Amino acid sequence: SVMGAVFLLLCFIIMLCYFYISVMAFLSVHDSTILNLSLQSCPLWAVVLTMLQKSLTEGSGWLVLPPAMFFVSLSMVVVGMFLYESHSESEINSTCVNGTCISNDKQTELDRDYNNEVI
Repeated sequence: SVMGAVFLLLCFIIMLCYFYISVMAFLSVHDSTILNLSLQSCPLWAVVLTMLQKSLTEGSGWLVLPPAMFFVSLSMVVVGMFLYESHSESEINSTCVNGTCISNDKQTELDRDYNNEVI
């Protein structure tokens, strides 16, 4: 049915527009690393729901596990989230060059002074 295909395409376009607007709003408030990590954890929910669906429809009652590489990638995402959250805010908001670190606020002030110099 052509109408069904057009409806699905229209729904896809609307959801894609909503996603891009949501990402823009999210990035104006939060850090892009959090967005990337949350997008990387999306397959977790797909796997959980697929496991649930397969265990309910096959009737065996056994839980169907995904391949081992899924658990490897999931553990890497969890370790990445832990490492990101373990750094303090001052470490994240500083710039280090040759062992000398300055905060991004000070860097912005230095850039402003450099740009206002008359040559």
